[in-house]
Amino acid sequence: MEVKKAGEKSKRKILIDLDVITVALWNKKKEIVSFIERVKEGEFEVYTPYSLMDLVEQWRDARLRNNIKEFYALYSTEIVSLQRLKNLIEERAINETALIEVLKTKEIKEEDILLVVVTALMNLDFLVTLNRKHLKNKEEVINAILSNHGLKKVKIISPEEV
Repeated sequence: MEVKKAGEKSKRKILIDLDVITVALWNKKKEIVSFIERVKEGEFEVYTPYSLMDLVEQWRDARLRNNIKEFYALYSTEIVSLQRLKNLIEERAINETALIEVLKTKEIKEEDILLVVVTALMNLDFLVTLNRKHLKNKEEVINAILSNHGLKKVKIISPEEV
């Protein structure tokens, strides 16, 4: 177990959406590549839902698929299993079906719902994404729903905001 030294800052805990990694690998946008370098240098604790790995596994582009899986494998503090999520949901007595259905009515995609719920359940500092339409622009609505279901509000930010 790692012990913090006096005066040492805690690392911010984050979940990085696939779109951030994909853009960093595809078009090498300076601000995103800079953020990814900070991740690689160990500035953050990265939590990755196992289901993201499953989603990437279905991609046709083998090079991109392998690079993304390698990034998450190398730089994640924890690959969060489905069982761990189920345990956290049970511990907090969350009605996951109702939560998911309400978020869907606000046009939040299922894969984005997972990111939001994991961020809230794991008490992460940020959900880092480039997805403005379904996540960033709906942060207030998402947080109202999370609060109504007994979950912590989430902070949804872009790589440039970290």
